[in-house]
Amino acid sequence: MLPIKLTLAGGLGNQLFQLSAGIYLEEKIGRKVIYDISNLTLKPKAEIGNYTRKFEIRELVLDTQTIKSRYPLRADYPVRFIRRIINPNSVIIERDPNFDALERVTGKTTAVYGYFQNASIVNQAWPVLKSRLKHSSEFASLVNSEKVARIAIHLRFGDYSDDPRTKSVHGLTSTKYFEQAINLIQANETSDTPILVITDDQAQAAGFINRFGGLSNVQIISNPNPIDDLAEMCRSSHVVITNSTFSWWGGWIANKIHQSTIIYPRPWFADKSDPDLPIYVNDWTGLKREFSEN
Repeated sequence: MLPIKLTLAGGLGNQLFQLSAGIYLEEKIGRKVIYDISNLTLKPKAEIGNYTRKFEIRELVLDTQTIKSRYPLRADYPVRFIRRIINPNSVIIERDPNFDALERVTGKTTAVYGYFQNASIVNQAWPVLKSRLKHSSEFASLVNSEKVARIAIHLRFGDYSDDPRTKSVHGLTSTKYFEQAINLIQANETSDTPILVITDDQAQAAGFINRFGGLSNVQIISNPNPIDDLAEMCRSSHVVITNSTFSWWGGWIANKIHQSTIIYPRPWFADKSDPDLPIYVNDWTGLKREFSEN
């Protein structure tokens, strides 16, 4: 049986979701997976708001499992279209977050495309993924750590803040959500629990935190290596995530390794109807978020 091609795209968080999907297909369905890294080898464009992604999970994927598509990125779309006409089951494309693409895979499927942001899939892939993280020199710090009693808050700016298209899809979360999350956690704490703000923009984060008022024992960090930032979330006893897949993984691993309490924003996308999404985790606490203009 031919292997299934799974295309990697997006940043570290999305790549971990896609790797989990690949592990799921191999472990649960018994199909060999190869990862197409073409999207992650493109040269960055010199323009504001461009966030060309790198192949960040290289250590977690065997070199023999990666390929570069022979079709240029734009040419790949008509190739997929033609293949789907010839054999509707050969190419499965995730149409929206609730479209369960992996369950539509058959013996005739040769390629799947999507982000697969699904907590259930991650949960089933977790034993294998955890083992890979643990035995990776680059990622071991995510799972091999001592628990630290503190509130970790992830503030993401970057494309969420300065790319109009990204902002229209995800929305920039207002301070009110984070204030409510901190108050909820501190109501159950007996001491002044330290707050660690993890961000991709320290200057914006400082201005953001100053709007809260009355907070003490706050530290803001932004490491050059994003894995170091993620590790800080993973070892925290309380994690307040934002609507970012990178942030989600900090919450997921902290909860799995240290049984940390996790608070997440709803709606996840800039959709005020707030539909249930497979990225939501049942035993996490969801808080309604409002959107900020800046």
